[in-house]
Amino acid sequence: MTEKFTPALRRRLSKFVALLGSPFAGERNATLAALDETLKGAGLSWTDVAELVRTSARGSMAQLIDRLFKGMSAEVLGKAWALDPKELETARRIDQALKDRDSAITADDLIWLVGMHAKTARRTGRR
Repeated sequence: MTEKFTPALRRRLSKFVALLGSPFAGERNATLAALDETLKGAGLSWTDVAELVRTSARGSMAQLIDRLFKGMSAEVLGKAWALDPKELETARRIDQALKDRDSAITADDLIWLVGMHAKTARRTGRR
């Protein structure tokens, strides 16, 4: 699967990932939408990104997680009122694992986080 992540696509994705660190929620949301479209256009999904993260060198994976998923996790927890108790428990567990750089975090955890980020945006009226 990593062969679909061509050098050109990696450069483009890395620019988007850098924008996810923006202090502006609208810019982060637009970037996430652009990432979704770019992945779809390349025949890839967030599952493929999670797999790339899982199989990457540890240092590269930690950097990617820091840039992409920590902000997303903080946004989900910032809308704790929109989560049911099980979702909140899962969000807190994943957030703590991200903060601890816990190697036990799974691709399924990251996929759940991306989905919950989109779901909380819908629940709170932000897209």
